[in-house]
This record gives sequence, C-alpha cells and structure tokens, in this order.
Amino acid sequence: MQFVSYSQGELLVRCAALAFIVVAGSSPVALAVDLTDETSGYKPATALAYDWGGFYGGPNTGGAWGHAATAWDAGSSKRTPGAYPAAGIFTPGHQPALTPNAVTGVQLGHNWLHGQRLFGLGADINHLGLTGASNFGAGSLPGSVATVRPRVGYVFDRWMVYGTGGLTLSSPQLNDGTGEGTANIGGLSASASQTRIGWTLGAGTEWIVVPNLTTKVEYLYVDLGKANANTPIAGYSASESLSSRLTANIIRFGLSYKFGSGK
Repeated sequence: MQFVSYSQGELLVRCAALAFIVVAGSSPVALAVDLTDETSGYKPATALAYDWGGFYGGPNTGGAWGHAATAWDAGSSKRTPGAYPAAGIFTPGHQPALTPNAVTGVQLGHNWLHGQRLFGLGADINHLGLTGASNFGAGSLPGSVATVRPRVGYVFDRWMVYGTGGLTLSSPQLNDGTGEGTANIGGLSASASQTRIGWTLGAGTEWIVVPNLTTKVEYLYVDLGKANANTPIAGYSASESLSSRLTANIIRFGLSYKFGSGK
C-alpha cells in the first residue's frame, strides 16, 4: 500500500474543502432537490402567501385636474365696415386649466401571476366633471372617461407595484365664451360634443388588506387628442371654429374584491 504525504498547508486546504462539501450537501437547498415539499416541509423563499390571480372588481374615488389647449378663430371676412368681426381673430395655443373635480367610478379586471410577476387586463369608468372657461372658448370633460388597459407588476407577497397604459374613451364638450355655448365676444356661438378615443399611461401600488380584498393608489395621465367645432356665422361668408386638445390627470384610491380563493 502506498501512502501519499501532504504538507501541512495542503492538508488544511483539503480539510476545509471537504467540510464545505459536507455542509453544503446537508443544507435545505440541497435537500430540496431530493425531497418533495410534502416530505421536507421546505418552501422556497419566493413562495407567495397570497394569491393575486383571478377576477376582481370594485369602486374607486379620487380627484382630477386638466387643461384644454384651445385655438379659436372668428373668421376673416366682414359684412359691413365696422361690423364685427372686422377682421380675423385668432388666438393660438392658450391653455385654460380645467376646474379640478372629484372622481368616482368602478373597475373590473383579471390578473395572471407568473412567479412574482403579474400580468393583468382591466377596464374602468369614472365620472370626471372637468370644465373649462375662457374668453375665446375652451374644452371640457363634463361626463365620464372609460379606459381599457393592460398592466404589468411585481408582487412582494401582500403588496404590488405596477405600470399600466392603454386606450381611453370620452365625449368632450367644446364651447366658446364662458363654456356655456354663448360667446362674450360679438355674440358668436360654436359648440359640439364629440366622442374621442385617446391614450392613457400610469402607475400604482396595491395592497392586500385581507384575503380577497385589496386597496390601491393609482395615477393616470389621459390624452384625448384634439376635438373640433365649426359654426357658420350668420350674415358672414366665414365661420367660427374652435379646436381643443384635452388632457387630464387622475389620482384615485380603489377597493377591489377578488373572486375566488384569496389563499
């Protein structure tokens, strides 16, 4: 039998390596490779105690504010010397603020969970009631805004952060003068209500209060594009035109009930 001799340093290194192999091989991670969860009782650190997947729905409330970037044109012809309008009147790009207002509505959706990554698709409708006023006209959002949006989030057990974006639908109102359809310059009037499809982007965070019940805080930026109105001016060869690009900011708090097992 032949014996191999090692120096003291080599012997210490080999002993340390052997000890590391023994300890690593007996760790829970190594045991989990050979044993099932039922026999070992070991649960990976990323396992979630709450189930975010499935259908949900509930109410929301908050506040909104916005702007109406408006251009107004009273035509460029005249009926008689000195009659109004004697020449074209055009105001480009003035941007009256829309009066802030409370927001109320409901949301519905479905979430899919893949590990700690969440993918969802939701729809909601909110009453905004944002109105604008200007000497040269403004747009308003007197009614409701609906959105359809996917969202992507990351789950930390009881709470989740996410980003979202998609389509929005509303019927903005355009009015000249003080926003009530009667101009205070020359008595002209142009108004229209148009259904507009725009876009929205936002982000939020959501928290599981108890199983099957969550609460969230969410911000959305809404852009409905440009709406237009045009009215002939009686006795003139011109017409009054009004266009307004409407944007809104929404901050809201939501409460959702999750249908199915809350885990």
